[in-house]
Amino acid sequence: MKPNNKIMKKESSVIPKPLIDKWQKVVDSMAGIFDVHAGLITRDASPYREVLLTSSTPNNPYKIGRRDLAPGLYCEAVVKSRKELLVANALKDLSWNRNPDIKLGMISYLGFPLLWPDGDVFGAICVLDSKENQYNTRYRDILQNFFGGE
Repeated sequence: MKPNNKIMKKESSVIPKPLIDKWQKVVDSMAGIFDVHAGLITRDASPYREVLLTSSTPNNPYKIGRRDLAPGLYCEAVVKSRKELLVANALKDLSWNRNPDIKLGMISYLGFPLLWPDGDVFGAICVLDSKENQYNTRYRDILQNFFGGE
């Protein structure tokens, strides 16, 4: 008998290795194309955000499996709003100048929500950098279209 996916806890669902491998290529490609320090896929594990995948770029401060309490994180805002978030320079933005990622040197952020097939939020796909970045429309379209954010 097939397991009932509606009963399964989504936050503990195992993502198949072929899909993880594909997503890894995506975050590595994004970081390279955008010339940023980090590309990430995070997972909603309320009240935490978990780094599911991180790009293999040099000086990337994020590690797979890292779990942070959600309040104040860029990806928390994406998950809650279910919308794109662009922070060009958190140091100059009163809404973001206390973001925990600043301690890691990450001051710019672009992220989109990732959704389960039923529309619930899985987490976020994002890029971060240590320098101010407006993430032009082309980059924003690429990132959004990788996973079809809302």
